[in-house]
Amino acid sequence: MEPESEASRYRFPAVADVYSYVVGVDTHAESHVFAVLVARTGAVLETESFRADRDGIGSALVWLMEMLVGDVLLAIEGASSYGALLTRMAEDAGFVVCDARPSRRVRGNPKTDQSDAVMAAFMVLGTPVAKLSQPRAGGPRKALSLMVTARREMETRSVAIRNRLNGIVRTTDFGLDTTIKLDIAGIRRFTSPSWIVGDPYEVMARQEVTRLADEYLRVRDLLAENKRNLEQLVTEIAPGLLDMYAVGPVTGAIILGAYSHPGRVRSEAAFAALAGVSPIEVSSGKTIRHRLNRGGDRQLNRAIHTIALVRMIRDERSRIYLQRRLAEGATRRQVLRSLKRYVIRDVFRQLDRIMRAQHGLRAASES
Repeated sequence: MEPESEASRYRFPAVADVYSYVVGVDTHAESHVFAVLVARTGAVLETESFRADRDGIGSALVWLMEMLVGDVLLAIEGASSYGALLTRMAEDAGFVVCDARPSRRVRGNPKTDQSDAVMAAFMVLGTPVAKLSQPRAGGPRKALSLMVTARREMETRSVAIRNRLNGIVRTTDFGLDTTIKLDIAGIRRFTSPSWIVGDPYEVMARQEVTRLADEYLRVRDLLAENKRNLEQLVTEIAPGLLDMYAVGPVTGAIILGAYSHPGRVRSEAAFAALAGVSPIEVSSGKTIRHRLNRGGDRQLNRAIHTIALVRMIRDERSRIYLQRRLAEGATRRQVLRSLKRYVIRDVFRQLDRIMRAQHGLRAASES
């Protein structure tokens, strides 16, 4: 019987056990530098620079195909930014592509594009193939990212306009009840032609209110359209995510954007840290306590906070948990923090199962 190989002792084979060559790519706006490494030994076989346009990338891929025989992995630094075109063209040409994370810099070490390309390849040699970071693709994922960013800008603009309208009607005598904030019906009233009355100066003031009201309603319609588009994109990219209790199109899109792709977030605990819902221990002596984590992705934290609030109000299990913790002496704020940690666990496991099933990978919770 042959002795057990080193690779068989691992649950997943590493890159060096599967591929003959790993090509690291350091990407830039004008040119890309390629470094070819022999996977088994890590020896640098060749380095070369090519322009970052279609012709240059095409020449680079032909160069690789003519030089290398066997399984080849392209480890591209910036596969979703400067290397996006290279990623698409390489995949179309039949290459396997992964996203290489930049290595940490050591002060005093020399830096060149060639060394960066070598490090991009070297960093993935010992990585299990199943845990390679997949580049974020274009298509629906790109549209999702643009839609989430656009929604954030529209929400900011919507709040600013509404605050402006409230400020105007409270500081200008239009004969309105200024003790209550404007509702949507009140804002629609400003768009009626009968609103523009009074002396010339009051007409000018009312016209400005009408302009703001029109803009607010237009942004509101755009937000509704944006939500419909987000629902379509989230359903297409991660079918089943919106089936989770209290996960809607907007929160689902934010969560999906933060998770991005299999390999980016290595575990449930890492996702909790990314969301800023992992408590930070500040125990001292006989006092054992944790403080609020104010780090991480604040948009993701906001999405998880929204889901937890809805569950705490409407979900029967969460309400039972709330009452039990309150009876134990916890405050509602402390219960909400704990509930957010449970929510991030549920969301990560569901999303990880969905995304890894699409890529034919074992779920992170099973690895």
